[in-house]
Amino acid sequence: MKDILSNLVPLVKKSKRVGRGLASGHGKTACRGTKGQSSRSGSGVRPGFEGGQTTLIRRTPKRGFFNRWGTNYEVVNIGLLEKFAANTVITPELLKKEGILKSRLPIKILGEGALTKTLTVHAHRFSASAKSKIEALQGKIEYIDGIPEPKKEKPKKEIPVKVVKEKPAEKKPEVVKEKKQEAPADKKPEVKEKAERPVEAKPVKEVVKEKIEKTEKVSKKEPVKEKPASKEKKEKPAAGKKAKSSDK
Repeated sequence: MKDILSNLVPLVKKSKRVGRGLASGHGKTACRGTKGQSSRSGSGVRPGFEGGQTTLIRRTPKRGFFNRWGTNYEVVNIGLLEKFAANTVITPELLKKEGILKSRLPIKILGEGALTKTLTVHAHRFSASAKSKIEALQGKIEYIDGIPEPKKEKPKKEIPVKVVKEKPAEKKPEVVKEKKQEAPADKKPEVKEKAERPVEAKPVKEVVKEKIEKTEKVSKKEPVKEKPASKEKKEKPAAGKKAKSSDK
């Protein structure tokens, strides 16, 4: 008994005690190294972080769309049911036993392939072509979760059409044309005098030329009188010399 108890392996592993000095065997820095991001408390980066460069999640191309509210079905074509004997009842358990089903998803039967036997098929959904092929051979179709309700079509929003009322056409007043009175044969028709045309204004250059010509004619007829010669100015005596008196 002692030998058995001494050889027991503890179920809980001892936690690694760090930060207890050099004698603990984990060194002065407690297995964290010297300085740097990983040596600080609360260090570490989020999952997927690659130091600032574009992460692998963002580099990989994305394609398609996943509908989280939709239901996925495992597809079984009608050609795979040909290997069963006639008048057999096909259930999900039978399909799983034969290795046709590989998941626990609901089953949908499609119409690809040929079928020559009468079968009763239990499934969650059937395509229109698969349904017609099974029923043509006097087979039966049974829905596991009951017959699905047809999808309700959303009512289309009717766009209100603005009706523009046409205004009644306004009646224009009738214009009565006066008849021209015919002149008697004895009287002659009166001739209207032509209105005099307004005198057109001459251009400025011609008016200036006429004025210059008139002034030239007047200047030729009247001789210009010469001005009388101005009296000679008396010479003033030079500065510093006394003017001689005339009366001695």
